Amino acid sequence: MEKDLKYKKIAVLGDTHHNTERLVSALKGQGVEYFLFTGDYYDDAVRLSRELKVGFTGVLGNCDLLSGQTGASLEECINIYGKKVYLLHGHQYRVKEGLNLLYYRALEVEADVVIFGHTHIPFCDRIDDVFFLNPGSPSKPRKGNKGTYMVIDGERERFNVRLFEL
Repeated sequence: MEKDLKYKKIAVLGDTHHNTERLVSALKGQGVEYFLFTGDYYDDAVRLSRELKVGFTGVLGNCDLLSGQTGASLEECINIYGKKVYLLHGHQYRVKEGLNLLYYRALEVEADVVIFGHTHIPFCDRIDDVFFLNPGSPSKPRKGNKGTYMVIDGERERFNVRLFEL
């Protein structure tokens, strides 16, 4: 059964790679009530949840698998404000090479929104009727980007996403 989230502010982050200090301060300032974690250093998500005193839904990334991290799955489906959200890291669909494989997986799971990581590059775009979101990385950004994360704001039960730089 899918989780049904109705928090007003949901952070989206991942690829933290054991560097979360600036992220904690930023998320506390945002008034985040819950967060989604796209993998790579899942133990960071557990620690952030304790420090922020909020719950989270997270998935394992390729670095988690290499470290032997267990306790979470590679993918999750959740509902946020009436949208079916497919959460994963993305390495298993080779997202660094493009979104074609991930797009077809999104169709298989009937996702309205796909949230993924792995590339360390923020991304927000729509392919046909599926929205693809990648929060980038707060600690190891690539391609000249600054550290980033996203916040889903549901003040009016709508799916509004904003990108924030650290």
